[in-house]
Amino acid sequence: NNYSKALTLESVASEVFLNPQYFSRYFKKHTGLNFIEYLSKIRVTKAKTLLSTTNNSINNIGLSVGYIDQSYFTKVFLKYEGVTPLKYRLMLIF
Repeated sequence: NNYSKALTLESVASEVFLNPQYFSRYFKKHTGLNFIEYLSKIRVTKAKTLLSTTNNSINNIGLSVGYIDQSYFTKVFLKYEGVTPLKYRLMLIF
């Protein structure tokens, strides 16, 4: 629910009263992904929805899913989707 906030492994671990190292191992054991990978996948999935359902700018979409830096948002999106957010949006049109 809080994917768009500035989340860190440490901040989430403290919310559930666990040591960050223990939380990290527990999280990966139960999800198969480390915390940052899991968060990135959620953010990219939400960004894909926004790219396909709104006319918001790429920058605004990146901000709304939790990325302050547009170039970092593009880099993460490219890593998980194989295309940039702009290319993804253009592929939906054509």
